[in-house]
Amino acid sequence: MKTKKMFLMFVISIFILFPALLVYAASYQDFIPFLIDLPGWKAEKPDGADIDMAGVIAISAARKYTSGNKKIEAAILIGQMMMGAWNIGYQEGFKMETPDIKLEVKKINGFMVFNSYEKDKSSGLIMVLLNEAMTEGSTGAVFSFSFKGMNGEEAVKLAQKFDWKKVKAKVEKIK
Repeated sequence: MKTKKMFLMFVISIFILFPALLVYAASYQDFIPFLIDLPGWKAEKPDGADIDMAGVIAISAARKYTSGNKKIEAAILIGQMMMGAWNIGYQEGFKMETPDIKLEVKKINGFMVFNSYEKDKSSGLIMVLLNEAMTEGSTGAVFSFSFKGMNGEEAVKLAQKFDWKKVKAKVEKIK
């Protein structure tokens, strides 16, 4: 019993001496509630992963949806590695269009949004930058929305049904 009390006192003293250790430890399960049901869509059970590779932490939560021939996958991706998922060249106003593909970066509801659309396949990817001020050592985060069987405008409207602001607020609690 005395050993248990001594250990408890040791743990408490560590947090008193090093308060930075009192951080919010997140799990993919914390982000599952943000992968909502969409009216008119059949949703699979959400899943995810907590990854620790030699101290590099990543969190992934995802959910797939179908409606007739249309398919989407929404994912919340968090971690230092996400800093590389957002191309530094993707600045507001970036546009590129060919006969096959359309790329665009613009602000939507205060978030930088990358929209890639393959015209002949009616498919693409929307990435929402949840942590715009990503710096070395910060927690990078993106909301990823891949789609098939619809145009880019329809996909953006569906992606906006997810509450990016609440996801961002949850990400900001992670240290």
